Amino acid sequence: MKFKELSEYLEKLENTPSRNEMTKVLADLLAKSGVDDIEDVVNLSLGQLAPSYKGIVSNIAERMMIQILAKAYGRDSGGVLGMYKKSGDLGDTAYDLCDFQGKNLEVKEIHERLIKIASEEGGGSQDRKRDNTADLLRDLDKLSNKYVVRITLGKLRLGFSDKTILDALSWMENGDKSAKKELDNAYHVLPDVALLSSKVKKYGIEKATKDANPVVGIPVLPMLAQRIKSPKEMIEKMNEVSIEPKLDGLRILIHYKAGKKGYVKADTRNMN
Repeated sequence: MKFKELSEYLEKLENTPSRNEMTKVLADLLAKSGVDDIEDVVNLSLGQLAPSYKGIVSNIAERMMIQILAKAYGRDSGGVLGMYKKSGDLGDTAYDLCDFQGKNLEVKEIHERLIKIASEEGGGSQDRKRDNTADLLRDLDKLSNKYVVRITLGKLRLGFSDKTILDALSWMENGDKSAKKELDNAYHVLPDVALLSSKVKKYGIEKATKDANPVVGIPVLPMLAQRIKSPKEMIEKMNEVSIEPKLDGLRILIHYKAGKKGYVKADTRNMN
């Protein structure tokens, strides 16, 4: 899929207030995505480069983005800042400033370039981030500029989450939300909705959900406590209960992989 086409879908989603209609638009987007790029499409549609457990973020704040836009469009930072203050959104500012036709690049290439920018570290990394992001914007059209800027800043905010993607996968395959329960159960074991989308694309919902097993390195979602208003309600629900003091702390899931490429990693219940 071309990034320009993805941007057109993101624009449509931004202008779709109904959750059900949004699910149908997402289903159409996922249906048009290829097996090789559906993970990138899902992650970028969620306004992220990767799921939170991978810890890949751009670390580009608004101040740096203003400098990037000035460099990309040959403007001074003060002028860009003035436009931003009027629009309140640097994505919209990029759209207004951009007059490039763009190269109509693939989603996969854009995602790879964004990952590379996010991975820059060490001496001069801030300058490289700035230069490479400006180069990327110059390679894209107005609408694509708008959404690359928002994704980079972590401010896509289209109003849907992983669970909406699960609904869209069901809608893509079945034309309704009938597979929601199976997809939700699989997601709790394998809470990487982009990876799960790829498996559904390859094998279909039945096989993808049936074969969803824990993977070392990907945290399993913990069971959350259910709030009950009173001890009386609790006993009515549970029949017989035992009570003990609650110790404060964190729920941590530790993953250990042996070997030369092994690692130990710990994730919170929010997959950070």
